[in-house]
Amino acid sequence: MIPAAQLKRILLSAAATALLCGAAYAQNTGGDNAGKLYTIEECYALAEQNYPLIKKYAIIKQSAEFTLANANKAYLPQLGLGAQATYQSEVTSLAAEGLPVHIAAIPKDQYKASVTLSQIIWDGGSIASAKKITRAGENVDKSSLETDMYTLRERINNLFFGILLAREQIRQTEIYANDLEISYKNIGSFIAAGIANASDLDIVQVEQLKNLQRKEELEATLRSYRQMLSYFTGAEIAHVAAPEVESDIQADTENRRPELEVFNSQLTLLETRKSGINAAVMPKFSLFAEGGYGNPALNMLKPGWRLYGLGGIKMSWNFGSFYTRKGEMNLIKNNMSSIENQRDVFLFNSGIQAVNNRGEIYKAQQLLAQDDKIIALRENIIRAARKKTENGTMTVNELLKELNAGQQAKQDKIYHRIQLMMAVYNLKYTLNQ
Repeated sequence: MIPAAQLKRILLSAAATALLCGAAYAQNTGGDNAGKLYTIEECYALAEQNYPLIKKYAIIKQSAEFTLANANKAYLPQLGLGAQATYQSEVTSLAAEGLPVHIAAIPKDQYKASVTLSQIIWDGGSIASAKKITRAGENVDKSSLETDMYTLRERINNLFFGILLAREQIRQTEIYANDLEISYKNIGSFIAAGIANASDLDIVQVEQLKNLQRKEELEATLRSYRQMLSYFTGAEIAHVAAPEVESDIQADTENRRPELEVFNSQLTLLETRKSGINAAVMPKFSLFAEGGYGNPALNMLKPGWRLYGLGGIKMSWNFGSFYTRKGEMNLIKNNMSSIENQRDVFLFNSGIQAVNNRGEIYKAQQLLAQDDKIIALRENIIRAARKKTENGTMTVNELLKELNAGQQAKQDKIYHRIQLMMAVYNLKYTLNQ
């Protein structure tokens, strides 16, 4: 339901924003579809396609692919280059008296340059875990983006139903203008008959001018709403189709909001990070080969520069990960509980909003059920008032009051019908139906 104060704020906001967006609207829309009748579902789809945030889907996917490509490269052989020069204050001495051979002294200054090639055999699941975390993080980003995109529907609802309301109100001002014109002509004949005076014509003219002002105000509002909706959708929208309101809209209570997928993907990401913590405490095995040039080389008893090579299998095990594992697991558990609590709060608030939406639907239905009766009674009163005015038993001012009351009854029906439509689509938005 759209309270009068809220409608006024929406109208003023739309008018102000349209002035700012007018230039961009003129550049981004064409006239090919000016006569097309757009449904609200088509406006949703066009707005999502036109919204700049849609480009972020490609950015998220590319970012994930880059991260996965880097993770896969950890399986490739790793090549390293190293060099060192050292000086030792003391070395092992092999000199001994009486030996038949001379053993050269090991030098205190030693030099080495080497190339190392390593190939991981088993990393404890660290790479596989990193890839799963990347995919889970991508899903979190995508679901968050879908939530941001979904909020567009609320804006489209306000603009779409604002157009419908303004359009119907303009039609009523045109009908009312015709009634006032008939009254003006009748009063002219009353003056000739001596049962009215010239000031009565002034009263009608004032009412005609006020009605014209109202129509101009509504037309300006309608233009603003159309420009705003066109800017959001990227299409020139001049006409919209009033949606059919489903009678069974209140039967479906399942909540399908994209925020729920955000919570689920966040929980999945945290669950995936557990595997990364478990992988961190596992040993890692790799093959390696090293070739170098050093003085001395591998044979310490042969001083001088020589080539050398060696290879084998290597294990590394970082026990420091065991110290933080329990704390990290508890932190993940705490974060999961926090997300579950946020999800429960969201579902609770959405449930309250859905109850309120259903209440607005019921209220609008009840009001609409009486509107036709009120309008029919008002028309009877107006016909009687016209006869009284003709007979001189009612003033023109009193007749105009009855005309205004009849006009207001028709406006109320329009308002209640649009309220019902918007309440239904607010419920659709609340539950993503």
